[in-house]
Amino acid sequence: MAAPPAQPQRAMAPQGTRMGQAPVQLPHERESYAMYEPGPQPTAYMPAAQAAPSRALVAARIPVSRLGQRDEQRALAQLAAPGRAYHLGGGMWFAVIPAPNEAAAADQAHRVSGGLQQRYGETCRILWAPASAGFALTPASLSGAAPLPPEIAALLDQLLTM
Repeated sequence: MAAPPAQPQRAMAPQGTRMGQAPVQLPHERESYAMYEPGPQPTAYMPAAQAAPSRALVAARIPVSRLGQRDEQRALAQLAAPGRAYHLGGGMWFAVIPAPNEAAAADQAHRVSGGLQQRYGETCRILWAPASAGFALTPASLSGAAPLPPEIAALLDQLLTM
């Protein structure tokens, strides 16, 4: 019986790896994939007051000549803080303002409404409503690829008829 042909000798690289071959893993390095499996995640502490946060939705129709100015957009973003402000074009603006509960959401909505009224006077129309628990604003709805959430759409429709 003939012996198998001998492997040709290859040059040795540093640390004993043969050129052209993957490094050999030590047995303890390939025993388990446990390091890739998710471990238990810590539970975040959330006070009861923040367990079901509320949000206020404030919509306004602002003169297009003012809403197009960069400094006006900055001022509106600051007014909507800690929430987010969105400019839809055509003088339509809305903000989503978080709050720990419904009463605080109403206070935030009144604060923003008062700031808009003070800044724009009679040239501005403002409406607000609390957001439902299932309210979700997505990038697709903001870009026009999907419809706006019903709460925002209803406020904007009412503003168009005022």
